Amino acid sequence: VWLDAGVPAVFVGDLTHCPIQIPRPADACAFDVDPVAAAVTRNRVFTEASRARAAVIPAHYPGHGGATLVARGDAFMVDDWLELP
Repeated sequence: VWLDAGVPAVFVGDLTHCPIQIPRPADACAFDVDPVAAAVTRNRVFTEASRARAAVIPAHYPGHGGATLVARGDAFMVDDWLELP
């Protein structure tokens, strides 16, 4: 779900289950029903979010509301962790 209230954001829900999937979007987890499709989708959404400088808001990251990402070759890095109220 793409949101924009002056600051673009994308709620990715279960697309990513843990922060290690940011630098390693091809890594699957037990909850990926189709690991190949999940990896392709993670990469596509992370690419679009980093280009748009949109906050990525997952459902399950402990301690953070989300992050902005930057692309680094075939991987991504957290540019800034976001705390949501």
